[in-house]
Amino acid sequence: MTLTQVLKKETRKEHQALEKTLILPMKAIKSVEDYSAILKAFYGFISPLEKLIHQHVQGSGLPDMQLRRQSHWLINDIKSLGGHTDDLVLSERMPLIQKPCQAVGALYVLEGSTLGGQVIVKMLRSSLPQLTGNSLSFFNGYGARTAAMWQSFQHYLDTEVLSAEQQEELLGAARDTFYRFDKWLQSSLNKKGEY
Repeated sequence: MTLTQVLKKETRKEHQALEKTLILPMKAIKSVEDYSAILKAFYGFISPLEKLIHQHVQGSGLPDMQLRRQSHWLINDIKSLGGHTDDLVLSERMPLIQKPCQAVGALYVLEGSTLGGQVIVKMLRSSLPQLTGNSLSFFNGYGARTAAMWQSFQHYLDTEVLSAEQQEELLGAARDTFYRFDKWLQSSLNKKGEY
């Protein structure tokens, strides 16, 4: 079994919980304001997570890391909708990332989300047909290159030589990232208390 396959299997529960949290808010989008609120919630977790990943990803050997930044897409989308970005709330509860393998585990969650984003773009175009490409850049991911970028990341994961301990740390960081992102979105979107 490849590392990508192990990650998919071993994080299924956390991944499904995150998807479940997102279903109602995504289906409830009826206005630009609703959509903007979701973008802001995503930014609140992804921006600090990316900073943490980039502090520790050096030495991971991932060749195209500079291309894999997503939080700036969220800022662009919010601004294109006429929203303000000076009042964004950032999560302070990040997964434990102290090593390159943990940074790559967290990155697995972000990179995988670009695939689901393609489905979300179709939903958004249906519920808010006035949206332009300028306001869909985050969920559109790498556009026509999304599948290729994911395959490149999978290839990196599956060919990287990691010890059993490093694999466990990578897996733990992926699980923790899904879990904390889920809790953040529950708090931000569903108003289920503080996180």
